[in-house]
Amino acid sequence: MEIFLKYLIGTLAIVFTFGLAVFVHEFGHMFFALIRGVGVEAFAIGMGPKITEWRWRGIEFSLRWLPVGGFVKLKGMVPEEMEEEASVPAQAESEDGREADAQAPVASEEPGGAQEEDKSLGESSYDDLLALRDKGLGTKLLVFGGGVFMNLVAAMVAMALVMFIGQKVYLHPVVVEVVQEPSIARQVQSGREVSMLTEAGLQPGDQVLAVNGADTPYFDDFVETVGEESGRADRSVIRSYADFALFLFKADSASDQTPMPELELTVLRNGAEIQLALPRWSRDEFDTFQTELAVSLKREPIVGEMFIKYPADRAGIERGDRIAAINGQPIQSFREMQKVIWDNPAKTIVVDVEREGQRLSLEMTPRADWEDKERGQIGILNGSIHTRVKRVANPLRAIALAPLQTIEHFLGLAVLNVRFFSKASVTDVRDNLGGPIAIAVMITRASERGFVGSLEFFITLNLLLMFFNLLPLPVLDGGFILLSFIEAIIRRPVPPKILGPIYMVFVIFFITLMFTISGLDIWNYFIK
Repeated sequence: MEIFLKYLIGTLAIVFTFGLAVFVHEFGHMFFALIRGVGVEAFAIGMGPKITEWRWRGIEFSLRWLPVGGFVKLKGMVPEEMEEEASVPAQAESEDGREADAQAPVASEEPGGAQEEDKSLGESSYDDLLALRDKGLGTKLLVFGGGVFMNLVAAMVAMALVMFIGQKVYLHPVVVEVVQEPSIARQVQSGREVSMLTEAGLQPGDQVLAVNGADTPYFDDFVETVGEESGRADRSVIRSYADFALFLFKADSASDQTPMPELELTVLRNGAEIQLALPRWSRDEFDTFQTELAVSLKREPIVGEMFIKYPADRAGIERGDRIAAINGQPIQSFREMQKVIWDNPAKTIVVDVEREGQRLSLEMTPRADWEDKERGQIGILNGSIHTRVKRVANPLRAIALAPLQTIEHFLGLAVLNVRFFSKASVTDVRDNLGGPIAIAVMITRASERGFVGSLEFFITLNLLLMFFNLLPLPVLDGGFILLSFIEAIIRRPVPPKILGPIYMVFVIFFITLMFTISGLDIWNYFIK
């Protein structure tokens, strides 16, 4: 019963998450078409044969068997002169007294009529351009960009929900593992030779217990308390918006050299509590201290999340496992574990894990990192036995913060994808690229973390749909948008004899790519 329930929840999560993301995208195209006076003939979720269909306000809605996308079919795809020419023979036959129904071709029940049966794949792929051939650039941009815009809106709404409901975050005690040399960036920016925490005198093994007498059992508490004590907590949100504006416009912010108040740390060292003072840095210097600690904090070697298809996932490691040893070498921290794995790319290792009181030995071979071939990866992120639900209690604040958080997430995904496809080898692409089956697996994994987990993946899925649909390639929304600009510049439509072959090539390319990726998914999940 438990297994059945697990599969049922996973199936519902797949239908809800993927189906809703596709629906939102296609709804965006339909919505902007209708408000700009462009007729809509059909709206479909899925491709291929129909499961069911219904009509509403002259629009045919349908669900289809292949869950690989959807489409909106606009009116006006067949030019009026073609429609008139097609009707002439039937009218002539009627005037001659013959039965037109017996002689004329039977019109297709599919939207678009009989003319669509003679279209090639390339011609069908730019039907939307034909439908909007007499519309202005503004209408074209709204209709073609409406899908990705609605994906962005959906991601923002989901982000606001996640922030209000609350995310479960892993908590780590503030224990110093390694004191590092100060970074060059830190020295250049502040002119100081050591960072804030190293200047305070922290040593390996120290655990920060409190700041100015306020308990800070975890690093999140430490950051929050230091912010509050130094008068920065209220400005953190404003700073994040300002930082984003600086990122876009490369503007310079005003300097704030107001000194911070003195802060006292209560530190546990060798079983005894001692007091250390944080230096009185300026507020500008404080704003960057979180990313320039110049110390490595100790993290327990506990598995948080895993990347699908990576060695750890294939070997059977699970969320919550504690890495006890690698090749017989005891592991005391996540950093130690990382170093051993980094040093063993393409070499088989034996990983001992502790799970619910049992010790298991799992064999795996770290794959080479796509950015650094000399470094091994098994595909796990750090977790903790300590967790907390982090939420924005005020719903208006969650709504206000959601757009920025969503855009930052999108920029991160875009940068990651650009970096990957610019550096990855063919093998890296083969091992990391995923299609519908991979998406289904990721949705199922996300659903195991509950409703918020599904919402988090829904955000990512919508933003990935945005990113790939905005690529300026024929067949994709970005290609239609680019072509709309070209037509606006040359002040005439691009001739079909030029578009047809180009679109045919890309249609065949994307169909081949879809089948190839699906084949790789089958190989990776059911055969390999």
